[in-house]
Amino acid sequence: MSNPNHPNNHKLSRRNFALGIVNGSLVQFAGSLVDPHTVLAVFVIDLMGPKYAVIWLGVLVSLISAGWFWPGALLASRMETLQRRLPYYRLSAALRIVIRFALWGAVAYIGGSNALLLFVLVAVLLLIFTSAGGIGIIPFMSVVTDSIPPTWRGKFFATRTLLGNLLAFTAGLYVRKLLAAEGNVLWDNYATLFLLSAVITTFGLSAWCLAKEPRHTVQHHRLPFRLQFLRGPRLYRRDANFRRLIRLRILNAITASFAFPFVMPYVLANDLAVKAAAGMFLAAMVLGRSAANILWGYISDRLGNRLLLLITSIIGALLPPLVLLSKFIPPFPFAWAGNLVPDLTTAYLFLIFMLIGATQSGQNVGQTNYLLEVAPQVKRATYLGFFYTVLVPASFAPFIGSLIIGTGGRYELGFAVAAFMGIAGLLNTIRMQEVRWENGHSQAHPSNDDVSSGSTAAH
Repeated sequence: MSNPNHPNNHKLSRRNFALGIVNGSLVQFAGSLVDPHTVLAVFVIDLMGPKYAVIWLGVLVSLISAGWFWPGALLASRMETLQRRLPYYRLSAALRIVIRFALWGAVAYIGGSNALLLFVLVAVLLLIFTSAGGIGIIPFMSVVTDSIPPTWRGKFFATRTLLGNLLAFTAGLYVRKLLAAEGNVLWDNYATLFLLSAVITTFGLSAWCLAKEPRHTVQHHRLPFRLQFLRGPRLYRRDANFRRLIRLRILNAITASFAFPFVMPYVLANDLAVKAAAGMFLAAMVLGRSAANILWGYISDRLGNRLLLLITSIIGALLPPLVLLSKFIPPFPFAWAGNLVPDLTTAYLFLIFMLIGATQSGQNVGQTNYLLEVAPQVKRATYLGFFYTVLVPASFAPFIGSLIIGTGGRYELGFAVAAFMGIAGLLNTIRMQEVRWENGHSQAHPSNDDVSSGSTAAH
């Protein structure tokens, strides 16, 4: 007899699909206005000075990443026993909205008058923001998985990203104009970006709060946290595909963390572009995500997520050395798009940031969907909780990367380590299996008939 709770038997909730598209596109749009790789990178340089900016940026990006993951360890066992999980998402949304406005207040009222105080406030508030987001991950994924079938999830996540990035593309041009200012005007402009991000976040998060929660398959007995935590390593040992996915996520996190946050400091340290170019590079990342997600969605839905992870792992391993090559590209005049891209060096960097955006979005779509497919429904919360918990130590990779680069600007060393980890991730991906086609869902669980990134798919 067919199991009505089997993931492949879930009917598409068009209401949740539409609300999820609004939610994801607006939340990603809001996040792009304070993007860690471009806007916040320049923000830290302006606030703390160029000499130690890499270290401060490493601290900030690490805190942003860590917040997403640790709540899963505490909530996984409780979530498995709850029929209604959406209230936790609503709590998460309320906290994040409050924090977004608090960030705006801190930047607006302190500005550049007390650099250390503002940095500490921004870092702590962003940690709280992403920690609140971590509370909402399992409820979000549970509702998505039980209301959107596997063959629609690629479209779902890709469309969210596509629309959000199309909205954010114009934001890049706006950011370019704002970052060209100096003095008090510059800090007023940063405050404007944080305020816009807060307002858009409010609408985006509120959308998914209106989703219709389906009936979940639950555990009837709640395990103590200690026993719940011990289940994770057991699943890790027994499920080869889950184990390889976790390894890929960790290696991918190290690759990205050692390279991507420090591309903008590398560009400015080598006078490859002006500070205001961060707006154009933000637009480039957005364009890369948008263009690639059409392809990523097709590959995820039709060809499988292993192939998607394989393609993006190859690109990710190539990106660090490609960034280093930018120093050797001559600044030949290359007036393009109304002189927004003034020379060949900037055009090359524009393409680099496009690839960064495409790679990140592809990994997010592939890893999220692969996790949801490999996790059996009755144990999904444990899978999700353990998956995000083991990533907490990896969240501090940006800080380690900043120490390797150091105040001496050893970017070549940091990017070389990133490339090495990217190759290791690629070799690991080759060993992964496409679980969707095996026994209709996952061969790893034949008897039982899933986030920064500040991230996972934005929710």
